[in-house]
Parts: sequence; C-alpha cells; structure tokens
Amino acid sequence: MAELEKSLEEQIPSFPPEVVKAFTDLKQNKGDITTPPGASPRPYKAPNPSWSWEPEDRRWSSVKNE
Repeated sequence: MAELEKSLEEQIPSFPPEVVKAFTDLKQNKGDITTPPGASPRPYKAPNPSWSWEPEDRRWSSVKNE
C-alpha cells in the first residue's frame, strides 16, 4: 500500500488542477478508528447512530492519547 501511495503522490502533479485539488481535499478526510473493516467510513470523532453498536475498547470515550 505504501508503494502504491508513493507512486500516486509522485504522479499527482501531472494531473489537471481540479483533480489535484480533489485529491488534496480527499486526503483531509480522516476516518474514525472505530469503523469496522469493510464498513462505510464514519466521520472522525462523530457520534454513532443510536442503532449502531461497537465494542467498548473501540469507543472514543475509551481511547487514550489521540
């Protein structure tokens, strides 16, 4: 994955400006560490919907040292 990301970063300057901006904006989106693998990403530090469940050790209230 790191090799792929590095290759993409090297190629980004060759793309049109709107693609460069979109890529830069996309990189600013942080996923929540409590998002299960394969699930739709949750916004970083956003509250979970009332219908969702997650293990105690994956909740923001239990996370130390952000």
